[in-house]
Amino acid sequence: MSCLSIGLVVTDRNMLLTNMTRTQEGFLRETGRDITSLHAAGMQLFELFPDETEIEHVIQDVLNQGAVFGGIVERLPIDAGGERVFSISFSPLRNSANAIVGLIRACEDITEKEKMAEDLHEAEIKASSLDGMKKVIVTLNHEINNALTAVLGNTELLLHLCGDLPEDKKTMLRTIRDHAERISTVTQKIQAMDKITTVKYLEDGPDMIETETP
Repeated sequence: MSCLSIGLVVTDRNMLLTNMTRTQEGFLRETGRDITSLHAAGMQLFELFPDETEIEHVIQDVLNQGAVFGGIVERLPIDAGGERVFSISFSPLRNSANAIVGLIRACEDITEKEKMAEDLHEAEIKASSLDGMKKVIVTLNHEINNALTAVLGNTELLLHLCGDLPEDKKTMLRTIRDHAERISTVTQKIQAMDKITTVKYLEDGPDMIETETP
């Protein structure tokens, strides 16, 4: 049994340990319990896994009815820091006459699977948020650009037709034109973003989208 890649514990019908794989020994060692198969022999199951007393009714169903239970998730702190996530399952141990003579507890380290699932979920949330924000941005761009078109068009028209305007008035029109063009550039940059990066806007206020516009 020691060559298996999944942690196994075997008990008799009284839930006294009869065997344990080296992989399970490694799981125990990581979580601060340096117990070998030799030392564990004869121990009561709940003595080795005290947290599982909460699911004793599940284990009794395995022993008495031959039920199989899986997908029980346990999160345990490890000596190296952080935690390990384990998926636990229970199944009956049968003899050649198909009588239930004990219990098999299987333990799989699913820490990496959980991390990948969490990362995927986070990426999906970000993608959904980005998609929703892009729809808002497209709508705003449409409304803003309609107004900007009128502002820029009329400003250029005034500069072109009213050549006798005082220079200070022309300067004011050029300022309006330049700032309208800047707004247009910013909205185009935001619409083209493939990710949202924020920067601090006010010390105690909300962040703002980084547009990299000077």
